[in-house]
Amino acid sequence: MPWRRPEPADADWLAGNPWIGRFGDETVAVAAFEGRRWIVRERDWHGWPDPPRYVLLVVEGETVWAARDFDRWPRAWLLP
Repeated sequence: MPWRRPEPADADWLAGNPWIGRFGDETVAVAAFEGRRWIVRERDWHGWPDPPRYVLLVVEGETVWAARDFDRWPRAWLLP
């Protein structure tokens, strides 16, 4: 997946989205794949008893196609 840091257009879309902020505190990576926006958000508070450090969201329009929490950045994914 070709991850990149959020650009101004991404930041505008994220800021205008009423529900995306619930999933994390900061967007650390975004990608586009097959017409869907892939977003990784990081949480300030994570680990037991809090949720995992990261959340991956796959979004098309206003539809969430997938959401998955994870603790460690996968080795196969290059950090942006």
